[in-house]
Amino acid sequence: MATIKKQVLGEIQGGIAYIKIKYRNGKPYVASKPGYFNMGKDPATLFKKSQGRFIGKLSKEIYKIEILKKIWSLQDAVKGYTYQHIWGRNYKSIRNDDLSGIVTLTPEISFLLNDPAIKISKEHTVKITAAPIGEKSGISLSKEKKILAVGIIILKNRIGFNESEISYLTINSDPIDLDITKPIDITLNIIPITGTSLDLFAIKKTYITLITLDDSGSPIHSSEVITTG
Repeated sequence: MATIKKQVLGEIQGGIAYIKIKYRNGKPYVASKPGYFNMGKDPATLFKKSQGRFIGKLSKEIYKIEILKKIWSLQDAVKGYTYQHIWGRNYKSIRNDDLSGIVTLTPEISFLLNDPAIKISKEHTVKITAAPIGEKSGISLSKEKKILAVGIIILKNRIGFNESEISYLTINSDPIDLDITKPIDITLNIIPITGTSLDLFAIKKTYITLITLDDSGSPIHSSEVITTG
C-alpha cells in the first residue's frame, strides 16, 4: 500500500481500475481492490449451500408457529435473535440431502413419551398416540393444565417433477386437558389443508412435539420430538 501526496493529486475519492483510495486518520492510501469470490463447486461447498437454503426455509416454518416461536424467544441467549437461534440448532441436527437426523422444534426437552406412534390419515389429519406420560415425567399438575401437539411435515422427491424439491407443512392441535394417567391420543390438523399434495411426494417425514401449558396458555414443558416416515 502506498501513500498519496496531497500536493500532487489533491483530494481523490473512490477507485481507479484495480486500485482503491482509502483514508485513514485523514491520510489517503492506495490499495488493490479485493478479488471476486467464486463459490466452489466441490461436493462439500455445494452441500453447505443447499443445506443453508434448506435450513432457512425450515426455520421459517418453525418460526411461523406461534407457540414454538414463543418457546424459542424465552430461551434466547441473545434477545431478538430467535430465528437465528432456530437456524443454528437445526443446521446441526438435520441434513437436507437424506433428511437424516431430527428437526429441533424446541431448544430443550423436558419429558419423554412412552411407545409413541404417528399416523397420517386420508382426511389429511395427523394423529399421535402414546402410553400415559406417568408421574415420573417431572410435570407439575398444579401448574400444567393443558397439552397440545405441534410439528412439521417435510415433503421431498415430488413424483414426476424435480426430485430435489422440498416442501413444508405445519401441523397443530387444539389444547386438551392434561392427564398423565391416561394414554395420549391427539389429532393435529395440517395447515394448509392441501388436498392430494401429500400423495405427490415419495418422502414424507413428520416431526411432532407435545407442549404443556398453564392456565393462561403459556408453554411450560415440551417433549422429545417424535418422527415418522
